Amino acid sequence: MRPLPLELALATTALLFAGACTRDEKRAVPEDAGATLSALPEPRHGGQVERTSFGAAELVDGEDGALSLYLRAPNGAELPAVGTTASLRVALQDLPELPFAAEGNRFFVKVPGGSERGTVVVILKREGKTELVRFSGSSAQLQHHQAARKSREPGLDELLVHVTDSTCLLRGEDKSHDHRQCAIRCINGGAAIALVEKGSGSIHVALAPPGQSVKDLLLPHVGSDLMVRGHKRTQGGSQFFEVREVFPSHDHASIFGGAVGMAGDLHIEVLALRAGEVRVYLSDDFRRPVDVRGVKGETEVRAGKGELVIAKLQPETSGRYLVGKVKPLPAEPAEVTARLELGELGTKYGVPGAGIEDYFMTFVVDPLDSSAEPPTRTQGKGGAPEVLIEVQGGYSPSSIRLPKGVSTKLRFFRKDSGECSREVLIPELGIRAELAPLGETVVEVRPEKAGKYAFSCGMKMLKGELVVE
Repeated sequence: MRPLPLELALATTALLFAGACTRDEKRAVPEDAGATLSALPEPRHGGQVERTSFGAAELVDGEDGALSLYLRAPNGAELPAVGTTASLRVALQDLPELPFAAEGNRFFVKVPGGSERGTVVVILKREGKTELVRFSGSSAQLQHHQAARKSREPGLDELLVHVTDSTCLLRGEDKSHDHRQCAIRCINGGAAIALVEKGSGSIHVALAPPGQSVKDLLLPHVGSDLMVRGHKRTQGGSQFFEVREVFPSHDHASIFGGAVGMAGDLHIEVLALRAGEVRVYLSDDFRRPVDVRGVKGETEVRAGKGELVIAKLQPETSGRYLVGKVKPLPAEPAEVTARLELGELGTKYGVPGAGIEDYFMTFVVDPLDSSAEPPTRTQGKGGAPEVLIEVQGGYSPSSIRLPKGVSTKLRFFRKDSGECSREVLIPELGIRAELAPLGETVVEVRPEKAGKYAFSCGMKMLKGELVVE
């Protein structure tokens, strides 16, 4: 028997699940809406899902700070917005509580400051009860941050792709936002996720590594361009791609611990070291390193109320970054300007004014210790291990490995004075400690059993875990 070509294989999948993919699909609440949810539901609209007293809530990030909220009954059916009011609090200073507007089974609101929001609290009032539901940073922000900090596994195939579903691909894909929602419904209905290779137009059916879900990896990126890394496979005349790493385009997360800006399709990451060194890393729109040999420029540094210091930027030997030498910097925020002569590199990546004038960008950065990334574990007096945890809108690092049965000092360095980060709780170890603002507080732990111990702020908005081995 001859193997089915990919187009026919995808068409068969589309026909099997066509009933799950109608643009005007409306979900009624069945009579058994009081059934119990056995596990946290998967996203239905590509957002973040959290449990509520009446079922679950899904928060979806749109463009330019637009947020949509969907509520579900315990059996997973979507609930109409009528009878519920919702408002939003964002983890930013001086931002008022924002009311959601309601339409059908959807709530919507726009957050000032764009889509890269931080942690939010949704306040729901339903059936005479008030409930607070916390969502961590935007889906895009979290995915970007994880991808940027991940060490890229060697030996993987790499593709630039557009993510869609097999059904919409075969019927002629619509690029509108309505199409994205339709594609998500198709995928939730069982349609395969398709990766359309940029340039060649080759189609690959997406697969996930054993033990992982392809929906978890790719559903938030439906309708978007990605760089995926993994393994190509060909079977029965069809092409498959096992996705191991996902890198969204225009990712602004820090890779080296500095501050990140973007010029055209070129990312500029600047960090300062306390020893008196400024480094400038360049990367493309998918955060792949750009060789800086041939680039030159200057850096201007002002720490606190100190004088302005100017130094030349020169490529480091390997071409990984530009480096400028200044006098040692104090442990306080510094204003750093990178002024670059990009030449042909600027033209290649569409940097404004490239080839005509120097490009410059100014950042406020926290000078790091002598390595490009701050150490998280040190050896304290008497050989006791110590872990440095920075507290600012979250815990960094948020996952910490500790030895079983050994006393360890957790050095929480709090970089703000907000109410949210005032306390740290480790319930399973019976610890509740107040953290000094803009300073360090040491919390000593001695876990006697292996396992995972959650820790959080007093408001449960900042979260981390101790992994005891």
